[in-house]
Parts: sequence; C-alpha cells; structure tokens
Amino acid sequence: MAKMNLGAVAFDAGEHEVAVRLWIDVLEHHRARGTSEGEGIALLNLGLAAYRLGQTDDARKRFTEAEALFDAIGFREHVAHALQGIAATEAAVDRYREAARLLGRAAALLEETGSGASTFDPSLALEVEAIVREQLGEREFASAFSGS
Repeated sequence: MAKMNLGAVAFDAGEHEVAVRLWIDVLEHHRARGTSEGEGIALLNLGLAAYRLGQTDDARKRFTEAEALFDAIGFREHVAHALQGIAATEAAVDRYREAARLLGRAAALLEETGSGASTFDPSLALEVEAIVREQLGEREFASAFSGS
C-alpha cells in the first residue's frame, strides 16, 4: 500500500505526525480486510512513531498488540521486532533490567529465525541496548539479557 511507504518517507523526514496519520489509515485498511501481517507492520510503525514522539504508553500498547498478533500467526521475526520496541518503552521509564531481558528474548528469536541482528529500525535496538548497558553495567546487562 502506497500510504505505508509514504508514511516511511514522512517518518524518515522527521514528520512523525504525518507518518502517524498515514499509518493509521494503513492500520484501518488491514483491519477491515483481516490482513494480519499488514496490521502488525502498521502497529510496529505506529509504535515506533509514538516512541519517537515521547508517547511511551501508546508506543507500548502498539508494540504489545503487534507482538500478540505476530505470535498468533507465527511470524517470529516480527515478534522479535515488537519485543525490541517494548524494550525501548521499558528503558524510557527506567526499567532497564526488563528492557535488557526483552532485548535478549528478541535477539534469541532473531537468531532462531536466521535473521541475525535484523530489526525493523536498526537505530532503535542499538540505541536502547547502549542506554541499558550504560545504566546496568556490563555484568548486570549480560545477566538480564541472558534471562538469568
């Protein structure tokens, strides 16, 4: 759908509110047609936009909804992407250990699916990991990341 791509262009240009309007249209389109993958991608994008706009609760809601949807249809790589988004929202409210645990779960899923370090927004995962490592220190980060 063209609006998904137009939203990405607007988002990359820093026009997050424009992107949100376009992606809401995309979300409604996919929900009306029952296309779960498209709905999930729109939710990931809306979660990212909300996160970048400082709307942590809305971002968490969007990412969590995307995670559940992708889990239900077996798209494990996208489950991992949603977990990375949820980790970002956890770090935003100083829940660093939970953020590290979620990043670890996401990394394990990406490894299992052969996706390596893939992410829907490469800067997000790296940014969140750097913040969480700094706040927790290497030892505690490694422990939480591995689920210990």
